[in-house]
Amino acid sequence: MKTTCLKHIVLTILLAINLSLFAQQKPSWAETYKTQHLCDTDSGCCRSKSFTLIEEEQTYGLWNLTYNRLELDVNPAVRYISGKVYFEFTSLSNNLSELVIDLSDELEIERIFSDTGELDFTHANHKITIELFQALNHGERGHFTVQYSGIPTTSGFGSFSQNFHSDGIPIISTLSEPYGAKDWWPCKQSLTDKIDSIDIIVHSPAPHRTASNGLLISDDVIDGIRTCHWKHRYPIVTYLVFISVTDYAIYSDWAFPGTENQIEILNYVYPSRLEYAKERTPLTADLLELYTNLFGEYPFIKEKYGHAEFSWGGGMEHQTMSSMGSFSDGLIAHELAHQWFGNYITCGSWSEIWLNEGFATYLTGIYLEHLNADPWWRRWREQIIRVVTSQPGGSVYVSDTTDVWSIFNSRLTYNKAAYVLHMLRGQLGDDDFYKGIRGYLSDERVAHGFATTDILRENFEQAADTTLTSFFDAWIYGEGHPVYQLDFHMRENTTRLEITQTPSAANGPFFAMKIPVTFYQNGNPQTYWLHNTEPLETIEIETGFIPDSINVNEELWVLGEFNQTLSSTCLSKAQTFWIHHHNCKRQLEIYLPEKAISKTLIFNLNGKIVSAVFLNEEQKYIDTSKLTPGLYMIRAITNTNSYLGKFAVH
Repeated sequence: MKTTCLKHIVLTILLAINLSLFAQQKPSWAETYKTQHLCDTDSGCCRSKSFTLIEEEQTYGLWNLTYNRLELDVNPAVRYISGKVYFEFTSLSNNLSELVIDLSDELEIERIFSDTGELDFTHANHKITIELFQALNHGERGHFTVQYSGIPTTSGFGSFSQNFHSDGIPIISTLSEPYGAKDWWPCKQSLTDKIDSIDIIVHSPAPHRTASNGLLISDDVIDGIRTCHWKHRYPIVTYLVFISVTDYAIYSDWAFPGTENQIEILNYVYPSRLEYAKERTPLTADLLELYTNLFGEYPFIKEKYGHAEFSWGGGMEHQTMSSMGSFSDGLIAHELAHQWFGNYITCGSWSEIWLNEGFATYLTGIYLEHLNADPWWRRWREQIIRVVTSQPGGSVYVSDTTDVWSIFNSRLTYNKAAYVLHMLRGQLGDDDFYKGIRGYLSDERVAHGFATTDILRENFEQAADTTLTSFFDAWIYGEGHPVYQLDFHMRENTTRLEITQTPSAANGPFFAMKIPVTFYQNGNPQTYWLHNTEPLETIEIETGFIPDSINVNEELWVLGEFNQTLSSTCLSKAQTFWIHHHNCKRQLEIYLPEKAISKTLIFNLNGKIVSAVFLNEEQKYIDTSKLTPGLYMIRAITNTNSYLGKFAVH
């Protein structure tokens, strides 16, 4: 979920309206309804579930949710909901005698029952504990129905909203990420278990229509009440289940039109914005084709993709039908990307939400790149670097998942995470980068399930035949970014580069990275990727020529701050001051361009002088055996000049 930059920005304060509660007679449904198949045989979605509990109560791991059927009554003019939710499940333990599900205390449970009779339950602290009629052993199946009603509360980004859209018509819409599903329906609010399949049936006054997940099976009006039945036969995590109800106008676009794999893009929009939406949404088909070419088949190919307009400023990637506050190119690209990254594969913990949002944010950049949309592709990268480096600290990994704004931090969860992927692409190269992503998407451990950062890392490592532990440790779990001081020194046709890397954040990590450096001679570029492996490091580059100019990180492959002041004038000097510390010999080698007696002062980073040595013309080594490990500065003073350098003792 996101706005064009952040997940959601609520543009209006919801109006508090006291209206009489809506109650209408509706068609009944079998209270003991049971699915005969957990997944349709033609959907290709069936899979066994074996998930590792990450951040949830142990009770969630005792049973596997296989099916939900929601039958709901709503009136967009009234903030109220009533209905029944049917559960089918399989026991994953022996002697399972009770289940725990989620529902806000603001909603009233009228009864919980199965075909064996009424079930005892307790409802407190937003949890329902249900006593089963008889204990189940591992592999045995059970079912029950929760009948409930009430005025839903709102949490997070507005889990249940009753509002008015731009035409002045009432609208009810839901947005459950991260913890809001329980605000409007009894559910298993889990990041360890997906619902194998779901039916969503909504009764509302005509002319209102309901948008939801999956395929529309029926849309009928009887005695002024419209019933929309949506059927979804792919695994879905609870927070991606949604309804949006208002007087929608409906039309379709198509991706891969006229082919065996054509995909309907079904759009539910406000009537007054129909022509505007029709101008904007055809981009979705182009993006579907781009993402399919890069990452593989659309994950919900047997059903649809689409948009449902709602009253937020941003969007939410509800599975198979994103809720949209606008139809900007970036928002369309972002929410569609989530169908692969976030929906098909979902983060297994809110601490690792970057697996959803980082990918979706980066794919908006990839869209600009594939448009050949310079300068916009470069400006996109420049803007993200500017935003991320505007503050010194912060990690992509979310340590406090109780704070919604920490989970959906624009600078870190979206922008920094997106740039981590861009940097990884630069470090690995395009072939291995995209091979790693396709491996991740086809990994049986996460397909239609949940992922971790480690699983993603392993797929990149396998694709590139390398180790990326230090990269992920620094960029995902560590805080801040690198700050570089780069000093270039010329010696005949060899360039000596002295790199000093310091972290922007206090106690930040060292970022072991390859840094692209481009040398120009007569306007011709030659780029070297130089591997920075130590906080203070000297690298020699055999260029074979004296460059006219040097550009570091010219194509913005590295997120960091670069301090470099160079010109063709200073580079043309063949002789300059340089130093190199030989740690094994505990000696500092020094070269001065002037043949004169000099005084050298060595001081630590606190500015305290720790050594003072006089050098004559023949000397070029200084003993450092008495220095403790750490970073040091050296100042060499001659009769006419003063030279400053840095070195590290290990």
